[in-house]
Parts: sequence; C-alpha cells; structure tokens
Amino acid sequence: IISEVGRLDIRAQAAKICVYRFIQEALSNATRHAGASKILVTATEDDQHIRIAVEDNGTGFVRSSDEDGLGLVGLEERLAGLGGHLDIASDAQAGTRICMTLPKRTAE
Repeated sequence: IISEVGRLDIRAQAAKICVYRFIQEALSNATRHAGASKILVTATEDDQHIRIAVEDNGTGFVRSSDEDGLGLVGLEERLAGLGGHLDIASDAQAGTRICMTLPKRTAE
C-alpha cells in the first residue's frame, strides 16, 4: 500500500489526509464488517485525476442512507470538499470495490 500511494504526486496536506482516511476507512470496513480475506489496494493517476481503489472479497452490502455509517458519509463530504467523489460497487457474491477520485489540482 505504502509503495503504491507513495508514488503519487500529492503535495497538499488536505489531500494527503483525505487519502489516508480513505484507505483507513476502506480497510477497516473490509476487515471489520465484511470479513474479507483478501484486500487489494491500487493507486493510479493521470494528468487530471488521482484514483485509489480498495477491493475486497468479503460480504457485500446494500447501501441505504438510513444505515450509512459516519465513515462513508464523512469520506464523501471530505472528498466533495476537495472536488472529488466516491464510487462504491458492492455485491454479496463478489465483495466490495470502493474508489476515490481526486482532481490533480486539489492535490498540488
């Protein structure tokens, strides 16, 4: 995880904190709630965006605003404040993939 994320060009402190909190929350959810035995973290960037995805093989979930924990809501708010967004794909048979996207201009 460290080597993948460490290669990204993130200089802004707020963006660094956002990336750290995203990975922390995604790993915590995968181990604590989904019972995942495998977790894959990937980090990519292009000229305009930084993307970090966390995929697991745990039990998926159906997202409901009534049941959302503060972690996902907090992540979405933090990302929105930096011009980014959060995408979540979850399936009980295939685990969960959570991906954050940040504009490169925010990370500089």
